[in-house]
Amino acid sequence: MVTIFEFLPDPGIKVRRIANLADDLAMALRAKSVRVVAPIRGKGVVGIGSRAATA
Repeated sequence: MVTIFEFLPDPGIKVRRIANLADDLAMALRAKSVRVVAPIRGKGVVGIGSRAATA
């Protein structure tokens, strides 16, 4: 199962700054990895996708 979070960064925040935190986000979400998709077409937000961790 993939969960996608939509995130609207404050003005002036660069997407690269968010993408550089992918490993930290994966650790916080207890996921193997996360995928940063920016921008999501038609929405102007950053998407952060993660697979559910398996036990």
